Amino acid sequence: MPRKEPSAKLVRARRYNRANGQLKGMITQLNYLKGELPSLDYRIKSIMKDTVDNLWQIRQCIIDHQDKLIKEGK
Repeated sequence: MPRKEPSAKLVRARRYNRANGQLKGMITQLNYLKGELPSLDYRIKSIMKDTVDNLWQIRQCIIDHQDKLIKEGK
């Protein structure tokens, strides 16, 4: 019996979940690096903090968009 193709909704949900997981991993790695390398130059630490903040914002946008799609039933 041939396998049924996953629905577009399921494919999209998997894509969002993968993106969220990847972003979470990047945030974790950057936070770990910041703690592990206390001798890092202040500018680098500042850039890393901004990057983490941006990744959190991107992640929140993805979650908000996913919620919007769910409410619309797509």
